[in-house]
Amino acid sequence: MANSSSSSSTTKATNMTATGTVTAPRSVNHDSNAAASNPSGDESIHQTDLPWTPGSEWNSSPAITGRDTCVTSNPVPSDRGDRNPTVSNRPVPPRITDETFLNSQSNDSPTSTVFTSNPLVKDASYLRDPAGYMGPTSTWSFFRRVITLVEQCSPPSTQSPSEPFNTDGTAFRLTWAPLWVNEIPDISNLPPPDYALYLFHTVKFHFGPLFEIVDEPVFLCRLKQFDSNALQLVQTHRLWFVEYLLVLAFGEALLLKKGPSPTPAGSEFAARAMALIPDPAQLHDEGLLSIEILALAALYFHSIDMRVSAFQYIGQALRLSTVEGIHREIIEDGLGGEVAQRCTTLWWAVYSLDRMLSALMGAPTSIRDEDVTVALPSQTNNGTTAAAITASIKLSRLLGTIATTVYSVDEKLDSSFVKNTKAVIEGLAEVTRENNEMLISHKQNAQPSRMMSAINLMYHHCIIQATRPLVMCLLKGFLGSTGSEPHQETWVSAPIVALLKTSISSALETLKVLCALERQNMLESFLPFDLEYAFSSASLLCIMQTIVPGSIIDPTWRSMAALLFDTMIRQGSVAAGLRKSELRYLEQLLVIFRPSSPVREIDGALVCPLAVLNVNDSMPESLHIGEGIWDPGFDLESLNPDSDHLLNLALQLGINADSEMIGNM
Repeated sequence: MANSSSSSSTTKATNMTATGTVTAPRSVNHDSNAAASNPSGDESIHQTDLPWTPGSEWNSSPAITGRDTCVTSNPVPSDRGDRNPTVSNRPVPPRITDETFLNSQSNDSPTSTVFTSNPLVKDASYLRDPAGYMGPTSTWSFFRRVITLVEQCSPPSTQSPSEPFNTDGTAFRLTWAPLWVNEIPDISNLPPPDYALYLFHTVKFHFGPLFEIVDEPVFLCRLKQFDSNALQLVQTHRLWFVEYLLVLAFGEALLLKKGPSPTPAGSEFAARAMALIPDPAQLHDEGLLSIEILALAALYFHSIDMRVSAFQYIGQALRLSTVEGIHREIIEDGLGGEVAQRCTTLWWAVYSLDRMLSALMGAPTSIRDEDVTVALPSQTNNGTTAAAITASIKLSRLLGTIATTVYSVDEKLDSSFVKNTKAVIEGLAEVTRENNEMLISHKQNAQPSRMMSAINLMYHHCIIQATRPLVMCLLKGFLGSTGSEPHQETWVSAPIVALLKTSISSALETLKVLCALERQNMLESFLPFDLEYAFSSASLLCIMQTIVPGSIIDPTWRSMAALLFDTMIRQGSVAAGLRKSELRYLEQLLVIFRPSSPVREIDGALVCPLAVLNVNDSMPESLHIGEGIWDPGFDLESLNPDSDHLLNLALQLGINADSEMIGNM
């Protein structure tokens, strides 16, 4: 699972190994004396265009050699003058004692208080709006908690009060005027039948078998009827017309990549569809079709960054599914084989979507797995597609497990946290083993790789999701939480270091998979998941690059992230620009906490950062094939997760679960 370039590096001081210490930086001077130390009045630190400046190049990549040294880059010339903050207005660089990561933790190591509780569950005070609430598992929430925490430790000159937090609906807000049930729907300005059919197949391809929401035979049958007598059909099958409009909205958004735009292509069809959705009482009368429409609406709203609406609609879809009973095993003798299969397919699509959107929203799961008795696709079909859908379902289920165990209401990071994390890792190892077996068949049958890469991305996202509490704890200790003394050491035990390394590796692999998809023109710019994975991974790497610079030996991750965001923006994503500006702001805040000089010795401890960043370092706006660590012949399937690595990691966690490992991290 780990990046091969990381594992083969011979630079001893640039990897997190065994155990280590992280030391909090000295407190930052927030008073007016800081300004006096900068007579030039240069306020470049808080310029929002610094970390990712259009047209700039990432030129500070370190040279990795076989010596225990670190090569630092010279400041990049700038037409704005020297933008490096002076020593007096820069906080003392944090002491990252990479050398200690090479040694085992002794029994008399100081016990850290940083890892005693889960800050993503406990500390609601990190929210900028104290009246608001953000779920602990959400990337949206995690990022804003990180920003607020870092701002508390940053000088005012680095902060941007005008930087939006891009709450729900900031990217784009779909509005509509409801149409009464006795009003005839508008059938003007609709595409011709052949183009509508083309849009349907476009949606089918992009959704893939993992989200087979629309009943294809029924939809195509009604589409032919609509072609012959549209006015009659919209009155007799009004709800089907809603689904038809949603398919048009998805189809145009997925097909027409019209460049940067404040509105997604096809949004007018979505507004017309939402105006026709009846109240819940009437929806119940339509059965499976109502579930399809609610699921489509949920996915559409999440794609335009209206997450609250998306969560509400997928919740309705799931509850209506339980009302219809499709979450239970269906006997074919009563309904017929085709109907029973359709119920099963729709249930698992809604179930997976609910688990994924709930995790992205930070909400708990809506149904217990014990209450679901319908068979998994692989239990009734031995095909590759059925195996892929089953793997996706299991990963979605693990997201729910992470939310209810790793992020349980019990905020303590004690042995139960370790056991819960171990259970998640073991579950991932099982899916990994099954997935690798499926990939062998996948290569033989030459199936499209988008489905397999989607499973791979979900797998890595589960790891990132499960390890975020540890990253947040580490960040708190690094910045120096309330009551901490300057340079207080935070000891990290070997299993937790292994978890963090696995998380970093998953973040890097995520970016590589997405970049490989981009090169094959298979990157999703409208559907929300690729953007979520890219932003989640880049945020984690940005944080870990600051806390332990030697933990990330692949400096091209910024270039990869920039490539992904820019591609999505160029293809019309309404949310990618916001995510990019948010990540730029995080870079702007964290850059002052990064070491500014090469290898040195402080109080007898070796400080050996992998790369030294200055405020002129920035992310390029684009990356051409061959400029990154991947080559033109890069194979998506070369990024297969390693089940043996996960099992070894789970074994380490199991050994330490009963020894209060967290308390001695």
